[in-house]
Amino acid sequence: GTIVSGLVDAYQLTCTAKYKAAAERGGNFIFSLYALGECDLYGDEAYAFMRLSQIQADTCSNLYRTKLVDFYECVRGQPGGSQGYIDQFATGTIITTAVYYLAYHTVAAYYVDAADKLIWRNSLIHYLAHVDDDSGRQNVSVTALGAAIWALAKTGPLDSTPVKIYGLGSPNWNGILLENLPFILQMHRCVDPDEQYTGNFFWRFDHQFGLGFTEDDVYGI
Repeated sequence: GTIVSGLVDAYQLTCTAKYKAAAERGGNFIFSLYALGECDLYGDEAYAFMRLSQIQADTCSNLYRTKLVDFYECVRGQPGGSQGYIDQFATGTIITTAVYYLAYHTVAAYYVDAADKLIWRNSLIHYLAHVDDDSGRQNVSVTALGAAIWALAKTGPLDSTPVKIYGLGSPNWNGILLENLPFILQMHRCVDPDEQYTGNFFWRFDHQFGLGFTEDDVYGI
């Protein structure tokens, strides 16, 4: 999914047709992974369809947008609805991975004006409130925070809404509001006296084990 989105960006930046063709081949491959009418789509795949929809001649009516509309309606119609689908997925996934995918799903749901788009956004906030460093090297806390801020800022205001929207989550988020998130993210950016690593992001909130990886920098920036 992320490769397809990157190819769309490359096409828009360079106007090189081969990047668009490659992105569409990637999108068609994602299509081939799922049976017709199947209620299953990873967040980065949903975002890939959104990006592909945005470069079609008719952005309001195309194959990729239709797939997104059908997916969010399919999920909504399942037992437990969208919230049940989200909770089932998130509880079986590393929490930072769940936040990462929920960020993409939230942006895609807002793109097609899904009926349950607010459920996706509120769930993103809810699961962000559980992000901490307790899962060791599997938890990429800063990447999750960066992805969440990106999605929340694209789909609504970073306002006085509490991160612990349901009163549940890690103590790290006590008293934290959405409007505080960019400043918290900035705290996890390296300021190196020698300037060699200034601008890079740590991958854990406690800054143990050194600086992060490409993903931490990409989503942090």
